[in-house]
Amino acid sequence: YTSGKGVFIVTLRGGTQQIARGSAGNVTINSWDSNVSFQRGNAVYLWQRGSGLRRIDSGTNPKLSLNAKVLAYERGGSVRSFSLITRKTRTLGPGTDPAPTVSGVFIFWVRGNLIVATGIGRSVARCAGGPQSPETSAHGNYLIYLCAPNGAAAGDRQVHLEYIGGK
Repeated sequence: YTSGKGVFIVTLRGGTQQIARGSAGNVTINSWDSNVSFQRGNAVYLWQRGSGLRRIDSGTNPKLSLNAKVLAYERGGSVRSFSLITRKTRTLGPGTDPAPTVSGVFIFWVRGNLIVATGIGRSVARCAGGPQSPETSAHGNYLIYLCAPNGAAAGDRQVHLEYIGGK
C-alpha cells in the first residue's frame, strides 16, 4: 500500500515493511510479495526482495505480471516492457494502458480504438469510443475492458468480455 510516507508491503507473517520513501502511485505486486513496481513522478521503479529498489526507466502506469517475469509501462506514447529475467527493455508499440497476463507471455494494451497484444499478430478487441483498463484472465484467454458505445457520454462505459482463444 502507499501513504504520504512511502510504499509498504504487508508480509505473509503479518508485519509491515517499508520498501520506498516518499509518495508513489500505480503500485502492483506479484503473488509472492517479492516484487513491487510503482510510479513516482515520471519514473517507473521496481523493488525486489534481496536486491532492493531500482529505477527502471522514465515512464508511467507500470503493471507487473503476477509471476514477476515482466513489467509493462507507458513511455512517451508507447508501451514498453522490462524483462525481470534478462533485464532488457523493449518498445512494444504506440499506445497506453498495458496489461500483462499472469505469466507475462502476452501483454495487451490500448492503441486508439483497438486493444492489441504481443505475440497474437492482430487486434483482439475494438471499441469505437476507445477501450480502457484492459485486464486478462489467469490463462490470458479472456480479456475484460471498459468501452463507451458510439455516441455515449465519456463516463457512460460498459464492461466487455472477449474470448481470445486457446486454453
